[in-house]
Amino acid sequence: MKNTFLSMVILLWISVLSGASHAAETQSGSDQWQFTITPYLWIASIKGSTSVEGGGSDIDTDYTFLSLDNLEGAFFVAATASTGRWTLQTDLVYLNFADNPTIGPFGTTIDLKGGIIELSAAYSLQKLEHTEFLFGVRRVALGIEASLTPGPTGEDKQVWLDPIVGLRYKRPFGERWHLIARGDLGGFGFSSDLTVNVVAGAGFNMTKHSSLFLGYRYLTLDFNEDEYLVDLTAEGFALGVEFNF
Repeated sequence: MKNTFLSMVILLWISVLSGASHAAETQSGSDQWQFTITPYLWIASIKGSTSVEGGGSDIDTDYTFLSLDNLEGAFFVAATASTGRWTLQTDLVYLNFADNPTIGPFGTTIDLKGGIIELSAAYSLQKLEHTEFLFGVRRVALGIEASLTPGPTGEDKQVWLDPIVGLRYKRPFGERWHLIARGDLGGFGFSSDLTVNVVAGAGFNMTKHSSLFLGYRYLTLDFNEDEYLVDLTAEGFALGVEFNF
């Protein structure tokens, strides 16, 4: 059932791309394709719990704002392609995170690395101005290695695919500002139990083809299969530059 549902979502996303392309070929002006690419930095703290091969470990980064002590590598970029009332979106996230908390008399090393790839489509709603309904899939690949000193070491890697649905809101504010908000839910028991993703912020138009974005992002992942458990919350400020053409 899971694979069938997710296959249908992917096929629907491809159908939207084909239909939007056909519409763009027959229309002009504002209905021509418009593209954006947004490299950004997400200064996220990560808290939660993991369990690998039956051994549980807590993750508590004890971050403060702009503290990157436990971040060993990161890559973030988002892109959109719009025509008419349709917008196609992708978001790529890679994180390599390490922590060394102390649990009782034991020293602990936790290494969390992985990536998130989202493909979604958004459709502008006529009855709700500046609001779009979005749907798509989010692929998550996470590898976790946890060890106790003295004690055992456990490691595992899982890849899963979740359906997502949500709303996106973008509204001009003044001559050079715009407000941006987005929220989506995913999982629903198809792969993970539940994911929550919320982004809110503001953009400033620097030039005709570029703008600066500052906002806050909140993401939860709750996945449990066999002896592999991930229950994580990542949240923090995001800063990016959007280029449109």
